[in-house]
Amino acid sequence: MTDLTALSTALQKAKNVVCFIHPQATYDAVAAATAFSLALEKTGRQVVVACEAPMRPEYTELNALNEVQQEVGNRDLVISFDYSEEQVDKVNYNVDETSKRFELIISPQKGGQTLDPKSVQFRQAGLSADIVVLFGFHSFDELGQYYKDEQYTIDSAFTVALTQGKISPFAKLHATLQSDGLSYSEWVYYALRQLQVNELDAAASTNILSGIEYATNRLQEVRNPRTFETVAHLMRSGAQRMPNNPALDHLGTPIRDNANGNAFAEQNSVPQSGGWQAPQMMGPNGLNNS
Repeated sequence: MTDLTALSTALQKAKNVVCFIHPQATYDAVAAATAFSLALEKTGRQVVVACEAPMRPEYTELNALNEVQQEVGNRDLVISFDYSEEQVDKVNYNVDETSKRFELIISPQKGGQTLDPKSVQFRQAGLSADIVVLFGFHSFDELGQYYKDEQYTIDSAFTVALTQGKISPFAKLHATLQSDGLSYSEWVYYALRQLQVNELDAAASTNILSGIEYATNRLQEVRNPRTFETVAHLMRSGAQRMPNNPALDHLGTPIRDNANGNAFAEQNSVPQSGGWQAPQMMGPNGLNNS
């Protein structure tokens, strides 16, 4: 498995992590990204998971699926409302020291109609990222509008690219999963252990397990016995199997099911790698646990 020392160092300082999922990736990548997010959020970090395509309806069994966004933003609060020119004359603010609340005060022109509170909307914009994890991307350009809008932030972050096959490196850390015979979900499991993130809870464990079941066709196509050890550990951590998970009836179907544009469809199956060795886990003081 890829050496994660550099990622571990970056994670120690990181407060904001962003996971991008390629729209032509599959359920396995979504399960992995949401599990990674759930685990890191337990450590107090802010995590954003984004995909330009809407999630497929058969993904509803995944925990935290509702946190996958199509628009990214975790830095600025944008307040918008319907207005006409006479409704806005002055904009002031006040800080209530007693309640510790920030108040934005918008005054209309003299004789003008006041703003309708019912039309006020809130959203977050602007990206803040110390670490960016890319699930299934072969280049930054494949991020499309995300990269056009937030190129400086993404380029400045510690970037991790996860792909099934070998590609020309473009991120600061690149993991080729085929060489280790891993699915996205199983890679996340090993990565979280190697990074010494807190013990997985039931929600994150369930997502990882469901991703592994998807990638191995309900565990019928497991190519390395270590996967069964992973499954056993996940179930001891509270993971629940979902035999009726509708995603399992759509194996290999990408999130955005079309062949248009520059998107590619990654192979979901995990090829056999006869020389793969189970990754060693970093224990206290950087020692490896066999």
